[in-house]
Amino acid sequence: MKAIGYSNYTIATDSMTVDYTTNEFRDPWNVKISQRNLNNGNILIEAVMNDYNGNRCFDYNGQVFFSKLSGQGELLVNYGTITRSSIVEMANGYAAVEFKPVSGSKAVIGVMPKGSKGEYYVIKE
Repeated sequence: MKAIGYSNYTIATDSMTVDYTTNEFRDPWNVKISQRNLNNGNILIEAVMNDYNGNRCFDYNGQVFFSKLSGQGELLVNYGTITRSSIVEMANGYAAVEFKPVSGSKAVIGVMPKGSKGEYYVIKE
């Protein structure tokens, strides 16, 4: 979707992408972890709750706990925001935390959903 606004020789635009699925999901099974590089040099660690078949559980809103298990770098937590807290309630089966890496090093991040088995993710800078 794209919106375009005009006012006195000024043009403003905004856009968004909407993903839609008709896949039926079952009970939460595991969390899939990935990383995305941010413009500020940090890394966003993203967690998505999936069912046994790998479908995202869009109705999952349980808590997830992020922790640095080993390595260098810093999880940015205790800021009270949704991407800078160590304990986050998932929204639509999704949660994320920001990580400040150390150049040339690696770190291991643990992601533990409440009531489910945890996973770990290796960040390589």
